[in-house]
Amino acid sequence: PRPGKEPAPATTALPAAPAGPAGLRGDVAVDAGNFEFTYYLLLVRNRVAENWSPPTGLVTRGQPVRAVVHFRISREGEISAPRLESASGVEFFDRSALRAVMLAAPMPPLPLGYGGSDLGVHFGFEYATP
Repeated sequence: PRPGKEPAPATTALPAAPAGPAGLRGDVAVDAGNFEFTYYLLLVRNRVAENWSPPTGLVTRGQPVRAVVHFRISREGEISAPRLESASGVEFFDRSALRAVMLAAPMPPLPLGYGGSDLGVHFGFEYATP
């Protein structure tokens, strides 16, 4: 390993899976390279999914709309710095994704076995109508 702190690449720890209402999928990636607590990521995905409803009237004709929201979770489970990391091109879809993350706060406390002071999360929101 080289000296200096380079940010570790995000690792997808939880692949896309149905989340919430029909047509919605969510995937979770974290900034920690060796985050082994899959159960925690399931909790995060489920908490965000519970607070996310697809925008009414969005018709995708089978083409998925995707946005990624990045946020941090503190040791105590507080969510901070939510921001749109990659926009879908549909403003009200992006707003609904950001809103779901904010409504999901607080998250459960980070796992005791995780050594970091906080966890960076990339939450992918995907929606497709037939």
